[in-house]
Formats: sequence, structure tokens, C-alpha cells
Amino acid sequence: MENHATFNNESARLTGKPHSLARKTFRMGLAAVVFAVLQGCGGSGGDTPPPATGSTPVPPASSVPLSSSAASSASSLSSLSLASSSTTSSSLTSLSLVSSSVVPGPASSSASNIPVVSTYGNRTLPGRLLVNSPDGRNARLMNLTTGQQSGLPASTDPTFDKWSVNQNGKTLVRLTRDDGLDRYPLAWIDAATLTIKGAPTSVSDLLGFSELLLSADGEWALAQYGDNYRADRRLTVFNAQDMSVHKQGSQLDEANVTGEPQAWLPDGRYLYLRANDLWVSSPSSNTSELVATLALPPNDAVYEDSYVAGKSSLAISPDGSRIAFTWRVKRANDMDTLIYTARTDGSDLRQMTAVADATDPISYDFGSPTWSPDGQWIAFVLYMNGAVTQALWPDAEIGASRVVGTTGCDASPVYVLPVTQAQPQPFDWPALTQELALKMYAMDGNGGEWVSSCSTVRWLP
Repeated sequence: MENHATFNNESARLTGKPHSLARKTFRMGLAAVVFAVLQGCGGSGGDTPPPATGSTPVPPASSVPLSSSAASSASSLSSLSLASSSTTSSSLTSLSLVSSSVVPGPASSSASNIPVVSTYGNRTLPGRLLVNSPDGRNARLMNLTTGQQSGLPASTDPTFDKWSVNQNGKTLVRLTRDDGLDRYPLAWIDAATLTIKGAPTSVSDLLGFSELLLSADGEWALAQYGDNYRADRRLTVFNAQDMSVHKQGSQLDEANVTGEPQAWLPDGRYLYLRANDLWVSSPSSNTSELVATLALPPNDAVYEDSYVAGKSSLAISPDGSRIAFTWRVKRANDMDTLIYTARTDGSDLRQMTAVADATDPISYDFGSPTWSPDGQWIAFVLYMNGAVTQALWPDAEIGASRVVGTTGCDASPVYVLPVTQAQPQPFDWPALTQELALKMYAMDGNGGEWVSSCSTVRWLP
């Protein structure tokens, strides 16, 4: 009432008329204004008439992102419209309260298609990313939907913990390398609860630095096994219960295997690459079957028309229909390692990554391909540890926080590409391709970080 009386006194002063006359004059003018507004709204304050044929409908205001100034204006206009379209009790008091006391707040997340937290460009992604650390002590699990990251349960007094995930993403494998032991401790950990399941076991140190891959049913483990001194390095199937050797040998025998060219299929068989030939076998079979010969360029650093085996790393999509793998390609006087995808029958071969500048003297090493749980995305690392030029990490935002620094490896960003990409995505160095990179909240709560890794990454639900 105090504000209302003040308004009337000011009206009398300006018009030189008594308060009662001023009130009457104001009400008459107000009625005319409300009548005009109602006429413009269709006369009854009812539903908005449909647009004329051939015109473009105006999207709802809630779907249009607003700047702070635009949001303020829109909020005031919206409030006035609500007051003017009311068919009853459009009194002076209610109008003055609506038009003069509404303070616009910040736009809600529903006012835009952009989520509050964007871990990838202006969106989020499904699942979690397992990021190993080069020192074996600081592996992390990163939620690509919430932007939160957390540590993983380390072994007791670990020398070096290396993590992997089984084919369906439900079990984590923690392998502890200890140079003082002839067998490395192993633990199977539930990926949802991060608790150890089953009895602890161990594997011979002949495994070396190879990644131990667990089948979807948890019955078998697959790895390159042997140090080429005490035992030849061969593709080996283990019984996961006691890590005894169940089967050894493949078309990769006697090849110089430096990658991880093998992976499990959902049905319990496994695929592996020898050069550009894709083979399939199973724990119960003593033979391998040639599935496809991929139409890839030669990958020999010396001979321009020949192939070498064992240089690739392989990942299979969750439904088993496609593969992603690394492939060495000669450029100028050096070799780049690029990411490719294909169907498991060898068709629909796609080159996913490329070097933006063909004259760039730096060798590019794209590696550790891994599929999203829905099979729509591929994550990988651009390993640039040997580059003299430091990476340029741009200033960015995650939610209300600034993104500063990285998750621990300043030279090797983690990127994500959609599998539907038709043409190779060019990458440059040292600039970060920001829209394809990942970002997370820092574990200490101080801002955000670009996701980077000098080790392997694995995507799980």
C-alpha cells in the first residue's frame, strides 16, 4: 500500500488534479491500454492463433537461449503479457506489483538445449572413461555425463597398477606389475560398485606390459604372452579362474607384435589383425579363420608395397558388428599412426583421423581406440610425447568453472569422433581441436581440466 500511495501522490503532483480525479484519470487510461493489449492478443486472452499458411512458427521462448540483458527484457515482457491477458481482476494494484516488482533471475537449464555441464563440445556423452596413468598409480574413472572423475581402488603398496575392462564393460581388471615378483597379482573388480569380486589370482611376469583382456562371460582372458627370451611371445588364452594357460598360438606367431591387435567378440570368440588380414578364433578352437582382408595402404616404413604384422591395436564395438584399429601410414620420410574403422566382414572401411598439414615434419600417433557403450562414438589418444612443441590448451568452461590444465599428461589429448563420420578428421599440432576434446571437473574441486593420457583409455557403461 505504501508504494501504491506514493504512486498516486506523484500522479496528483504531475497532473495538478486531486487524488480522486487522478485515480479516475489513471484508471480510464489503464482501461484503454488493457483493451488495446487484449485486442492485439485476440480479444479474449485465449490460445494464440496459429501462424498463417506458409509462415514460420516462432519457437517457444523457453527453447531460445537468452543473454542476460535479453532474458531481463523477455522476463519483464512476459510478466506484462500475463497481467494484460487476464480476463478478470486487472486491477491497478495487481498490475503495479507485476510490472514493477518482478526481478528476472538466471535462465534455467530448460531454456536451452545446452546442458549445464558440457563434457564434449556443448553436450555430454554416455558412460565412463577409464584413463590409465603412466606411473601406474593414478588411474581415473571419468563420468562423461556428469563431468565428475574419481580415483580407482589401488592395490596394496602398488608398484604399477594397469587397468582394463572386459568385453561388456561390467568387470574391471587390475593387474599389478611388481618387478620383485615372478607373478603379478590380479583382481577382478565390479565396474558398478568398484568392489573386488571373486578370489584373487595372479599371472606370470611373462605377460610383461601386455593388456589382459577378459571375455564377456568372465571365463577367459586374452593377451600377448612371452618375453621372447624365456618364452616366445604368442597370443594366449588363459583360464580366468587360475590364470593357467589354456591355448597358445595364432597367425601372429613369429611376428613382431608391438600393439594390441586382439579383442573379444560378444559371443566369446576373438578377432585379431595380422597386417591387413582379420582373423577369428575361439578358446575351443585350435585353428583361425580368415574373416576379411582390409583394403588398407601398405604400412612398411621401408618398402612402399609391403605390410608388417603386429603393429596395430584393435577394439570391437559392443554389438560386435564393427572394429576400430590403428594403422601405420607413410607420410614424407616418417610414419603416422591413424585410426580406421570397418565392419567385421571388411566392408565400409573408413579412415577416421588425418594430419591437417601434409608437410608437417612431426609424426602423429593416434592410438588406444575404444568404443562408447552405445556404439556411436570412438575415443582415442593423440600421443605427442616426442613433440618438441608444447600443446596449446585453450581457456574454456565446464559448467560454471574454468578449464585450466589437464588431467595429467600435457602432451597427449583425448579426442572423440562420431562413427558416422564420412571423411577423415584432420588434426593439427600444437593447437587443440577443442570441439572434439573432453573436459572434466578437477578431482580437487578447483575448476576443470582437459582430458589427456600418456597411457591407454577404455570406455565402459
